[in-house]
Amino acid sequence: MALELGNILKRGIIAGRVNENLPPEMSTILGCLHGSTLKPNDILVMARDYHKDSRMLKRAYAAGILSTGVDILNLHDSTFPLLQFSIRRFGASGGAYFSTGHLYNNDVEITFLDAGGFIYTSSQLEELVRTSRKFPKNVRRAEPINIGKISSIPHTVDIYMKALPQFVNKAKISDANLKIVV
Repeated sequence: MALELGNILKRGIIAGRVNENLPPEMSTILGCLHGSTLKPNDILVMARDYHKDSRMLKRAYAAGILSTGVDILNLHDSTFPLLQFSIRRFGASGGAYFSTGHLYNNDVEITFLDAGGFIYTSSQLEELVRTSRKFPKNVRRAEPINIGKISSIPHTVDIYMKALPQFVNKAKISDANLKIVV
């Protein structure tokens, strides 16, 4: 059984209408495919916006990831920059973000990130689409004892807020001689 993801690949992201061309089953399969590209016991950070459809697809995706033996750090509903920060801060192998209606109205978008917290390039995403054509042959299944686990990471916003000033180059801002306009 080959799986075709071409109809939900739009301008370098996976996007589709929930329960139409992007049902939860497809999200689970995407999780299996993505998890199979990672090593067992790797860590993936996941987050979503506050919409119910994003939550549903994220949960389905998590089931696929866990089935491959990859662990999840769950940010629940979160901002995209916090996800990027968390991937780097916790040494994760990558991440996935679920959001509704930013580029395509009423579609849920799935954004994949690498270990540096950077969005997958078109070629990385195309590779995922290519592997989907061999589904389910190329999916790794973990033994029941090795199924991945989900961990919440509390106080991440606090850690982010405390770390943020470290990334600001105060001297450069001061030397820029900026003016405040009201």
